[in-house]
Amino acid sequence: MANRAIASFVSNLRQNNRKVGEFVFGGSYHRQLGLLSDDQLNETAAVKEALRRLPLRLQDERMYRLTRAIQLSAIKQILPKEEWVQPENDKSYLQPYLQQVMKEEREKQDWYKQ
Repeated sequence: MANRAIASFVSNLRQNNRKVGEFVFGGSYHRQLGLLSDDQLNETAAVKEALRRLPLRLQDERMYRLTRAIQLSAIKQILPKEEWVQPENDKSYLQPYLQQVMKEEREKQDWYKQ
């Protein structure tokens, strides 16, 4: 009985979190410009190194999205709704590279501590 109540609570919580996420994401200006979440990261030293390690195709796609977003913003327009980035299409393309860079940085710091 308690397990069923807990399962129901968790299910409702997931459903509500998804709705809140869709609401927050739905109002995001960046997706109306065609940008992915990783396109908006502050370019710290680690992010710059991760960007350098990206395959050329991903670098070109990122540059296209950024250029298009700048142009749209300059003329105060957004993309047609069918071209907006959908939450399910907002895949993290930079995170694996960024995690590797951060891991290497931690290893360097550990090495210098010895």
